[in-house]
Amino acid sequence: MKARPNSTSKPANLKQVLNWTPTDWQYQKFLDRGIVFIQGVTDGAMSSEFSYEMMHLTKIEPPMEGGTKKPIWIILDSCGGSVVAGLAIYDTIKATVASGAEVNIIGKGIVASMASVIIQAGSKRLALPHTQFLVHEISQSIFEEEEKVSEGEERIQEVKRINRIIMNIIAERAGIDVDELIKLSKKKDCWFDALGARKLGTNGLIDEIITTFPF
Repeated sequence: MKARPNSTSKPANLKQVLNWTPTDWQYQKFLDRGIVFIQGVTDGAMSSEFSYEMMHLTKIEPPMEGGTKKPIWIILDSCGGSVVAGLAIYDTIKATVASGAEVNIIGKGIVASMASVIIQAGSKRLALPHTQFLVHEISQSIFEEEEKVSEGEERIQEVKRINRIIMNIIAERAGIDVDELIKLSKKKDCWFDALGARKLGTNGLIDEIITTFPF
């Protein structure tokens, strides 16, 4: 998913063609086929737009072929971002799957930080061969100029609580002990190529490495 121009029409002149960027009508063509994009930094705007698209594909116009519902495909290429927005996207996908839809996620480019959590919600977790994965502790920005000791202790405990939620999601799907994953990712970034991601734990960060788009 990325920022989209307001125009819903095809390029009308040479200047527009030379400065071509995907517009709403191209994204709508993909949406009609049940293909959704999560691209760039995860934030509130992305989470909201993604929810609208998933609701459209499950409640208004599911992708169909021969009278049968087709799987929804998500193309994931994200460096991560907001934990709250990422969890909202994760929960939206899980709720969609729980409603009976098949939602498959394909990682490409980079699947980092919260994106490595999001991909765990997929019915099938796939990746192109040179996709790079990153698992690490969550980080925080501190804006307070002054903070009491008790306030600092509460903030630290809250960060640890959220970090364990994130690690639990990854650990449960990958088939690795959560404490082992926390230890592995503590104070450092854990990068994996697609093959390494497939081998993490008993189930992997992904299920399969693909070389073509299966839709």
